[in-house]
Amino acid sequence: MAKVDFDDTRPACLSLPICDMLPYRSASDFFSEFGDADIEVTDGRGGSVRRSRLNELAKWWQNQSAAPTEEALNGNVVHWPIRKDDSHSAPLQSVIDDVTRHLIDGHADRSCIFDLYEFTPIPRFAWAIIGQKSVPVKAHQDMFGTASWNLLFVGRKEWSFWGPELSVIESVQPSWTFEQRPGELVWIPENWWHSVRYKDASICFSKNLILRRSVDFVLQSMKSRAPRYAHILEAVLLIEQRGKADVA
Repeated sequence: MAKVDFDDTRPACLSLPICDMLPYRSASDFFSEFGDADIEVTDGRGGSVRRSRLNELAKWWQNQSAAPTEEALNGNVVHWPIRKDDSHSAPLQSVIDDVTRHLIDGHADRSCIFDLYEFTPIPRFAWAIIGQKSVPVKAHQDMFGTASWNLLFVGRKEWSFWGPELSVIESVQPSWTFEQRPGELVWIPENWWHSVRYKDASICFSKNLILRRSVDFVLQSMKSRAPRYAHILEAVLLIEQRGKADVA
């Protein structure tokens, strides 16, 4: 695939051939392949709602009449963490790796610091995200000041973006609004506000990136909000410093 050139300091919607390379061709294939996986349902702000088996959510996802156990999911989305050590989600890791390599090919400044190391405690911050038609995700900034990408596999999503300089965005018109279709990847730079509306029942893959240019901000955010991650990032940065000292 050709290198991807775009201004990674601003939101972007890019067409990628990644979806054509997936082993599953439809949502039905996806649910059949991963239906016995244990997934987490979150609300629009990322808070945990409940856990479930993926195949139990098929009717909910298709916006059909929900069973009593699924009623609590209405208005929420599913965030399924993708981990190499999880037998259910491990096959999706190659999708995450392929997209990430494609984005950073020739652009090392887009690489995620955590991806340079293979230590078990390092979080990968990668997900399959599944949402119903018409679900709105309120305007927010991604966790810890990370950048992220979002590749749509099935459905349509409408995105709106506001600049990171805004502290309050109510009543402020977005700087960009566009529709994302299957095979398109949305790039979300650090600290940009964004909201999403699911125009169809959708499945996407996403990853958050700790970029070199924003590592200091991310570290400070982690220290106040997730000390465990801050300790891991500090350890990684210390390893890098020692490596540079050894070379010198």
